[in-house]
Amino acid sequence: MLFIITGEVDERIIANLMGFLEATESMNKFKTDDLELTALNDGNQATVTIPLTRQEMIDDLLDLLVSKLLLQVLYLYSDKAGNNFQAIAYSMPYQDEMYVVRIASHQCGIIDEIHVDFYASIETVFTFLKQELERLEQPQPDLDIEELQRLDAFLINFL
Repeated sequence: MLFIITGEVDERIIANLMGFLEATESMNKFKTDDLELTALNDGNQATVTIPLTRQEMIDDLLDLLVSKLLLQVLYLYSDKAGNNFQAIAYSMPYQDEMYVVRIASHQCGIIDEIHVDFYASIETVFTFLKQELERLEQPQPDLDIEELQRLDAFLINFL
């Protein structure tokens, strides 16, 4: 496994990345060779794109991540035509593993990569997720929202 790190990142982010890769290794779903971790927000956040070993349906991969990593699904939605899907799932911050898995498909739910954002600050991950949740709590006539975490359930995860 080779990492290319662009920019300086907090050591907690490297630990979170290593923990994520170790936890997902037995799934045999991800290609973890030559990953590039890109620092954001002065090194308090970093993102990595991880290709899948083969194409998967977004629902199936999301269910697997939830069952194996105990992630919380913030939302899953598609456009009315069913062509474009987006999902966000996140780790429980009290476990000292602060990361967000972003999944998007423009092929009727078929995906071939995921994006994982790692955080060194609970405030940063909380702010991002809360903004995403508030955005979808507004009327979205062009979207079919399949799953949306309630605000109170979300807030409990950060207490």
